[in-house]
Amino acid sequence: MDASNATGGFYEDIASDFSQSLLNIGTDIVELMKSFKLNNLPVISTIEVKVNGVKVETDLIDGWIYDDTLVSVKFNGAAVPPFGATIEIKYEYIVQ
Repeated sequence: MDASNATGGFYEDIASDFSQSLLNIGTDIVELMKSFKLNNLPVISTIEVKVNGVKVETDLIDGWIYDDTLVSVKFNGAAVPPFGATIEIKYEYIVQ
């Protein structure tokens, strides 16, 4: 539990209903596949996203959005990249 807490992870009680634990893990994995953390605080209007060389527009349904809480780009709907895709995110950033 200490390692999980120290790294921002989570833990599950395997003595409980483990099917719920597996569902929670699966949900987290899917979310990780949709979100890409940025290394710097971006100037939001400059963010450009490409998947396999094709520009993806910002869109709540079938595109990407910027998550300012997690400082990440999150894909939605049909824009979620397939496994093995090349994701390119370019942006100007704020020097801190």
